[in-house]
Amino acid sequence: MTAAFPVIAAGRSSSGDSVVHGLDSRPVTRNTAPDQIPFILNAFEAATWLGIHHDTLRGLAAEQKIPSLRVGGKLAFRRDEILASFTR
Repeated sequence: MTAAFPVIAAGRSSSGDSVVHGLDSRPVTRNTAPDQIPFILNAFEAATWLGIHHDTLRGLAAEQKIPSLRVGGKLAFRRDEILASFTR
């Protein structure tokens, strides 16, 4: 079984925030409340939520400064681990 991330499309919300839309989720913006964020985020969703570039996020993951995992060869992030890493 191959795990797949939803297809995403980037854009701008009416407030000017960057928005990432997953097919099976609500748009993820920097202002999205933590309880509205999907449990597992891909690099684009997590970076948009954190307000950083996805390459910066990948670098932080490679340096093990932010917890990450691989799902089907793709970099993924758990919402709760991201929150915990910033509250330490």
